[in-house]
Amino acid sequence: MTHLTTTLESRLFGRYWDDGLLDLFAGIATLGIGVLWAVDLVAIGAAVPAMLAGLWVPLRRALVEPRAGHVEFSDARTGRNRRLLVGNAVLGLLTLALFAGLIVAVRSRPLALLAVIGPGIPAFLLALLAALTGWGLGLPRFLGYAAALCLAGAGAALADAEPELAILAGGLVIALSGGWRLGRFLRIPVDHAEGSE
Repeated sequence: MTHLTTTLESRLFGRYWDDGLLDLFAGIATLGIGVLWAVDLVAIGAAVPAMLAGLWVPLRRALVEPRAGHVEFSDARTGRNRRLLVGNAVLGLLTLALFAGLIVAVRSRPLALLAVIGPGIPAFLLALLAALTGWGLGLPRFLGYAAALCLAGAGAALADAEPELAILAGGLVIALSGGWRLGRFLRIPVDHAEGSE
């Protein structure tokens, strides 16, 4: 019986993220980071996801729960999610520190490989975060977002473009996908969702 409950919860957990709100938040956060990068406020860009986090619960309650209902997961699942979120936040800060270190290294003594891939590094690091999110939450589409960020980063590196162009391009893909998913989800009538419970 416990295995059946665990399997059911795992399937429900996978469906929990299908509304597109997480994707849209990830896209907006990435776009925000790109915009702040473009205006030389790179350090503030790390705060964008934290600022958006405050909107998560009210928007989820207003847009998603009337159609999908409210779900409470087991303590084990909730603890795992909390660890994943904390881990991603720490990884985000470490990523920012790593990138700052790489920039200093490239500027102080140009290293051939870093000089070539330099414009793509921020997008590659954001791709790593997307891939870890996809792996941690069991969302294969986030691996697709990671691939989009890698492609944008590679394009920026090959064109020797500004790093924010790759971030903005990847963020646009993620935001459009999230907006499409959320728009499709919001077409579910609230009355229909309530009647199906």
